[in-house]
Amino acid sequence: RAHPQPQRTGGGVVMDWSAALRNALPPPAHRAAAPSAADWTAAEAALGVTLPADYKQFLSDWGPAQIGAFFYTLSPGHPNRVVELVEKARYVTHALGTLKAHHPRTYTAPVFPEAGGFLAWGLTDNGDFLGWMVTGRDPAAWPAAVWGEEAGAPEVFEGTGFGALLTGIVTGMIRPAAFPDDVWDEVPLTMEPLGSE
Repeated sequence: RAHPQPQRTGGGVVMDWSAALRNALPPPAHRAAAPSAADWTAAEAALGVTLPADYKQFLSDWGPAQIGAFFYTLSPGHPNRVVELVEKARYVTHALGTLKAHHPRTYTAPVFPEAGGFLAWGLTDNGDFLGWMVTGRDPAAWPAAVWGEEAGAPEVFEGTGFGALLTGIVTGMIRPAAFPDDVWDEVPLTMEPLGSE
């Protein structure tokens, strides 16, 4: 029996993700507080990596958000611990590491801080995780991925970073296998800023 491996999807989505996302989902007039420079410094020190520029730009321009009434972006220093990046990324790493330890034939993909491991930047209401495969020192090259709640390995979107995946999901051009079809009943998806509650 073949062991599940990360599912690699397509040759990537090449686009100016920021302009495409602004067109589909303009930044909110009243957004939640973006992470401060100190929040970014602390998060990167705690995780031991430099985070991708497109992720930083999204949180700066749009702020932490719930998107499509289904998934959430994690944010460094967020007062709501459920969506605080470092705390939730460590939780996801621990949870997936525990599953790998107990079910090594099912959970085969690497988990951060393993080389090429999955590092979470978002979560869904269904218990799925959105993240990156940390494939090297250049965060711009990290492919985005979605690890479905019942999957042994993530669906990896090769050549597609945070911004391009987010834009693709919002516009319905990228539909991760773990997401239910009704997420896209109306496109583009909407967003709600995540306050401190």
